[in-house]
Amino acid sequence: MWDACHREPLARYVTAFLPPDAPASPERVLDGESFGLAFVLSLASTVLGESLPGDFVALAAVDEWGRLAPVGALPRKIRFAGRYAPRVRRILVAAGQEDEARLAAATLDLDVIALPSAEKAIQSLLPDVAPLLARAGSDPLRRARLVRSFFRLSIAERSAALDWTPIAEAARIALDSWPGLLPRERETLSFAGAVARRHQKNAGEMPIPSTEWLADLPPSIRLRVVASIVQHTADTGNPPTATAEALAREHRVDPGNAFDDHLRLQGALGRLLAVTGRPREALDLQIEAAEGWLARNEFAASSYALSAGYLLVAGLEDRSGFERLAALQAEADTLGDLGDDGRLFVAASRGRALVALGAVEDAKSLLQSVWSAPGPEHVRFGAARLLVRLAEDAGASSNIESVLTELQEHVRSASRGARSARRALALVALDRGARTQDAREVEEALAELRAIDPGPVGHLEAAAARMGLALPAFYVQRFYPY
Repeated sequence: MWDACHREPLARYVTAFLPPDAPASPERVLDGESFGLAFVLSLASTVLGESLPGDFVALAAVDEWGRLAPVGALPRKIRFAGRYAPRVRRILVAAGQEDEARLAAATLDLDVIALPSAEKAIQSLLPDVAPLLARAGSDPLRRARLVRSFFRLSIAERSAALDWTPIAEAARIALDSWPGLLPRERETLSFAGAVARRHQKNAGEMPIPSTEWLADLPPSIRLRVVASIVQHTADTGNPPTATAEALAREHRVDPGNAFDDHLRLQGALGRLLAVTGRPREALDLQIEAAEGWLARNEFAASSYALSAGYLLVAGLEDRSGFERLAALQAEADTLGDLGDDGRLFVAASRGRALVALGAVEDAKSLLQSVWSAPGPEHVRFGAARLLVRLAEDAGASSNIESVLTELQEHVRSASRGARSARRALALVALDRGARTQDAREVEEALAELRAIDPGPVGHLEAAAARMGLALPAFYVQRFYPY
């Protein structure tokens, strides 16, 4: 990527499609959504050092998630390619424009290839990355630079990558195929691969870091690594809870003396305590973290603690805790901005707290706004689950048929949101089973949640067992962190 960013791109303007009565335009700028997929493929070719085939034209837009989207005037563009580009034999289009493209290409002897994402387009046109990556690790200097890149990505935000699966696979390939890996490099790649697997599927074994490896890290980076390990335990069940908690408490400081990374660690510890049967202490930690972020004018960062706090308020049905969080949220809204995603996270979690506290109308309005907004699918689908619950509680299940249909469609189509949709549908079934006292539906829903998120569900079931609760499924329902 570094090399690609320092190489001047080469692109040539050919012509413009203008109606007969339009004035000629002197513009020779390559721009517009139609250029999206071609640009992505060109960049991928540069990064991988591999040439693209010369027999295709890419006609698709690319959104921020890497999904392909339709373009305007597609038939005219296809006809132009068929007439003026005799070497072109393939037309790449977004899956949603396949029929239109095939109709336009029917008489031109062109193959139409409909694709859902830029990732699939890259895979269809460029060589498999695995052998390229394996070769890259044979040079010690390049290998060291790549190891550092893996590590930087692993301590960034989850949003740093649209899809973490290739990163997890790349780390595995590096560990298996790179010769002469130093112990520190091997430990770094193992950590990065574990983080990638957690980000993608809440799975993966996180190795317990050596004291030497941690000690070599700058203090702020060490805190991020420890927070990631604690989060890993909360989300996947490993390393053991006692190990992760001891590591967190060793590095935690009083919030009054905390830096930003201390607050991130405190939030991660709060999440671990929340799923291991200590929700009251977890709520106190999240409120302290939110106060710490606001004291630093880091309003967007406070959204994580506020959201986690509201989820705990819902499980505890704690009205005073709700009031404390609501006051902090009002302060954040007045003085700064939670950010687009942060607002949605907080609104969805606050909606769940309002449901638990019986403020149904306020909850419904808030959750509907989350469901209708563009944003992370797992947040929207969490709101959808609660809207279904409220409608069924009120005997108005017909009002939410469209919500359930959309969730089911995501599961059927195996879209990016399929896992989140499965989770939401399992929670809908758990809520329904709890309301109707249908033991079979409750157990089936719980089994589905275990399959999706074995870490949090396992933690919560173990906590319920320690408390001697007769119905652990309902404890999971109360404190499940999604």
